[in-house]
Amino acid sequence: MPKNTVGGKKYKQQKHKTDDQPNKPLLEREEGQEYAVVTKLLGNSRVSALFYDRDLKREREIICIYAAGFDDESYKVFTKNNCKQLTPLLEKVVNNSNRKVKLVKINIDENQQIAAQLRIQSIPAVFAFKDGQPVDAFQGVIPEKKIVEFIEKSLGERLEEDHTVFYESVKNLINNKEYGEAKNLLENFLIENPQEFESFALYINCLDGLGQFEEADEFCKSLNKETLENTEVKGAIQKLSIKKENLKGPNLEELLAQLNNKPNDINTILALADKYFANDMIDEAFSLLLSNYKNHKEKIKIKLLDFFEALGGNNLKTIEYRKKFSSIMFS
Repeated sequence: MPKNTVGGKKYKQQKHKTDDQPNKPLLEREEGQEYAVVTKLLGNSRVSALFYDRDLKREREIICIYAAGFDDESYKVFTKNNCKQLTPLLEKVVNNSNRKVKLVKINIDENQQIAAQLRIQSIPAVFAFKDGQPVDAFQGVIPEKKIVEFIEKSLGERLEEDHTVFYESVKNLINNKEYGEAKNLLENFLIENPQEFESFALYINCLDGLGQFEEADEFCKSLNKETLENTEVKGAIQKLSIKKENLKGPNLEELLAQLNNKPNDINTILALADKYFANDMIDEAFSLLLSNYKNHKEKIKIKLLDFFEALGGNNLKTIEYRKKFSSIMFS
């Protein structure tokens, strides 16, 4: 930076006032910026600045000034507080690390010896310590994905993030049939978390709910072998298959009429169960099958297992009707 220049503009250096508050009103700040008055030029883009934090004044050396505005009298500037941008990202990643990582924050104004030992040139500066020794570091603000990569590299293992809250919100949307919104949430998540098999299953369920069967087929074809062998993904594909098959053939009213004429016809019973299931009438589907189990044990059992797989082992309906099925089998 040329001598006596801030933000590409020349100014005449003058003696600064030392009042508790600057004479002129503060310029309008953006979020994450702090108000400061330059007190000394140090060279190499470094200055000493007096910061105003409510009723407190604090002077410190800073680097990489962002000059939003200044005047000839007091050289007022704004500096972007990148620490306030980075800290929430760090806290989010650390909180989701299953206690594999501990976050320690240090105020370098109060711990200048530590800053000197680590040769910190600018803030924010992040150091990874393992076994008491620094193993890696970065400066400035980086995206959340890069923070995860930085920590995983330092640990020598992958972080298993806790996505419980995210999944609960997506499942609530799906339960309320808000498939479009759930789909939008999952699309970005899938890119950043390719090993989260549950998210693939939920995405297929969204496409199923929206009736986007061709897109669902293309999506399933794009999945690798490991993903396709996952139980939840297999279940979602099974449910999708049942829904697609029931686009053909008689409608619900016609099947009910057929069953009324032939109440013991197994083909009609199975077709009606599929139709119930495809229309998310899960209780009706299971009740129909269980009430006819003793007369058609093998075929009903196969259909029940298909439905259990499609819903997933942890589904509340699966758990409920597995218990009822076991009770009937051993009664």
